[in-house]
Amino acid sequence: MQDNAQRPIGRPKGTGSQRVYEEVRRRVLALEMPPGSGIDENALVAEFEVSRTPVREALIRLSTDGLVSLLPNRGASVSPLDIEEIPELLESMELCLRVTSRWAALRRTEEDLESMRDHQVHLQEASERDDYLAMSEANSNFHLAIARSARNRHMVRLYQSLLPQHHRLSLSLLSTAKLWVPHYKRYFTDVYDEHQQLTDAIAASDSEAADEFAQAHARQIGERLEAYIWSSFSNPIKLSDRPRREVIANGSHT
Repeated sequence: MQDNAQRPIGRPKGTGSQRVYEEVRRRVLALEMPPGSGIDENALVAEFEVSRTPVREALIRLSTDGLVSLLPNRGASVSPLDIEEIPELLESMELCLRVTSRWAALRRTEEDLESMRDHQVHLQEASERDDYLAMSEANSNFHLAIARSARNRHMVRLYQSLLPQHHRLSLSLLSTAKLWVPHYKRYFTDVYDEHQQLTDAIAASDSEAADEFAQAHARQIGERLEAYIWSSFSNPIKLSDRPRREVIANGSHT
């Protein structure tokens, strides 16, 4: 009888679910699976050569992330990017960025600063090769590094809960910039420069400046998103200082 220590271990339990989760997540964030599109669970079972259980586990995790919607008797679909939610999302992101940046300036370590700068390097390298998914990941990781350096686990969880939808919006902006932004490479440089100003303020332990730069950066994101939506819809959509109903009313496709 073969000794247990010599038996093939095989694929660790849960690996199938993790593979499905990571790949479907990548496709959703990369907009390869568009918002609102259906998800064929049988196709995933066949593609990843797993049973239905790991696929369901992965989809449940993605649902918790806010990337997938699970409805009884209707299967799974990619969560929509609801225009009604965008102003609320941007408000929440602004609050989160300002608070975490202010606290980071007072609580950060040298290791925290190194992490922020590493993500800046990744952002610059990705922008040079027009790798939009890598750019969006680096952007998200940069702000997550700031949130972690604020030393408040609740704020980290808040940021992480907002991240999936914001990540998709960010990727939409980055990947289509060349279509609606003149000299789009300058757009990427502006994002990098805003991050650098924020990093410098945090490194200088200047909480007031960090707060101000974070607010300005968040407002710039809103303005860029408004310009992007302007280019996609028949009527301009202002994402701040207007009632939600008016935003929705102007948000119909041509």
